[in-house]
Amino acid sequence: MPPQVAPTPSYPAPDYGPAPYEHSPYPDPYAQNPYGSQPGYGAPGYGAQYSPPTGYGMLPYGMPGDSDDPRNPDAPKRGVGPVEAYKRFWSRGLRFTGRASQSEYWWAMLINTAIVYGPAVALSGSTGFLTDAAVSFSVLYMLAAIIPSLAVMVRRFHDSNNSGALALLNLIPFIGWIITMIFMLLPGHPMGARYDRQQPWRG
Repeated sequence: MPPQVAPTPSYPAPDYGPAPYEHSPYPDPYAQNPYGSQPGYGAPGYGAQYSPPTGYGMLPYGMPGDSDDPRNPDAPKRGVGPVEAYKRFWSRGLRFTGRASQSEYWWAMLINTAIVYGPAVALSGSTGFLTDAAVSFSVLYMLAAIIPSLAVMVRRFHDSNNSGALALLNLIPFIGWIITMIFMLLPGHPMGARYDRQQPWRG
């Protein structure tokens, strides 16, 4: 009787090729989210907190620098009347930092003009003594108001985000004061706050 031979076990042929892509245990670095589920350009990723962009030199929205903070003594006062503007003209007469609004500047200039020329015009028909007294008063008032007038002009330049050194334009004959008056008509600019000496939002 011939000897019995144990059957040879059969194994499946080894597969040395790569695993199917959909069954790969490693994430695909080039895979993209389905269309419509991707964040827009510049948008934060999932779970990130959004913060609005700020340009160079711009203050983030909501900080006191974006508005005329009443705590800041260098901030301008918008829409003031003639009495308040005239008070601020003298109380801030030596302050060359900060800003002055359009109403602060123009009301003060109008009142000063009326004070300087008003008495001389009103008394022009009177005796020479009274006229001389009125002229003397006008000259003395003008001398007293030189520095406060220069200070409020510098602050008005600051409010439109311009350097106060532009006040030197008044030294140009004939056209210097015209150029200056054009600058005085410019509206306030938020970036003018950089000329404030005391800035509460910076600590």
